[in-house]
Amino acid sequence: MNTQGNADTLLLNALRWVSGGDFGRAAILAEEAANLHGSAGRTVDQALTLQLAAALKLVAADAESTRALSQNSAKVAPENLPVTVASLARQADVAATQGRYRRATEIFSASLDNARAAGLPSASQIALLRRRAACRVATGDYTGADSDFSDACQLAYPRIAALLRIEQSRLLLDAGELDAAAAVLPEPIAPDSQLLAEIEAQKARLARASGDIDAARKHATAGRSAAVSAVAPVPFFTASVELAESLDVLGERDAAYTVLANSWATLANLLGSGVARSWVEPCLLAMRLRWGETQFNAIKQAHEARPRAARGAGLQ
Repeated sequence: MNTQGNADTLLLNALRWVSGGDFGRAAILAEEAANLHGSAGRTVDQALTLQLAAALKLVAADAESTRALSQNSAKVAPENLPVTVASLARQADVAATQGRYRRATEIFSASLDNARAAGLPSASQIALLRRRAACRVATGDYTGADSDFSDACQLAYPRIAALLRIEQSRLLLDAGELDAAAAVLPEPIAPDSQLLAEIEAQKARLARASGDIDAARKHATAGRSAAVSAVAPVPFFTASVELAESLDVLGERDAAYTVLANSWATLANLLGSGVARSWVEPCLLAMRLRWGETQFNAIKQAHEARPRAARGAGLQ
């Protein structure tokens, strides 16, 4: 078999390890494939495969190897701007995972300059602007982050621009900038139920953070309803968590448990039991810690003792 065939076989085996969750072993195979491409003089294929290996190493939480592979990728094909863009972006991701947000911002800026010089499509530039904006929020540079989101919105269709502003709102709220987070939240675009679900879920988070629990409950309920219409599991889960938390604050613990239990069942139907469990179980464990074993178990047993139809009636 020629080197191309051997490299392809290695990459197929790497994908099998990825599907099994062993990203470290997959990265080793991808790096071996890159070496085969290099020995045959296929420098662009080598550089791109090194980028794949770097991405796998990053998922495997091996930051040092990620940086080394990204740097090697850039050295292999330095005249290839798209490869340089990917290499710099990977290095910036590593810096961000290490908490070096200012350095990550600088590297993302260099990657973005190369992306523009290479004439890469809007989607690539939007991705880089989003990641740089997140780093800027982490450093408290909210003006710079807003500029990045504004530039990204200029490149995006209206619906994507609205989703970008929701993302900005989430980042600002997580940073404790409640007023700024509320100010950037967009208006819904009818008849987009998924976008409405995302907006209502974020409004619920904002309301709960401000202490307006009744408003949080209202927005969370609206978000869940819109998410069901759109068959959108992520905003459905977010709104469900916000609704359960609001009900808990109001002292309605039985209803709060019911919301999460029913959400688990709904998400299991959509995404499979494993994913649903990984999403909802931590929320229930947090409730158990807050309420204590005795009360949590009593509420859980009462819920499970009700007929299935009655459990559904508790869906908020």
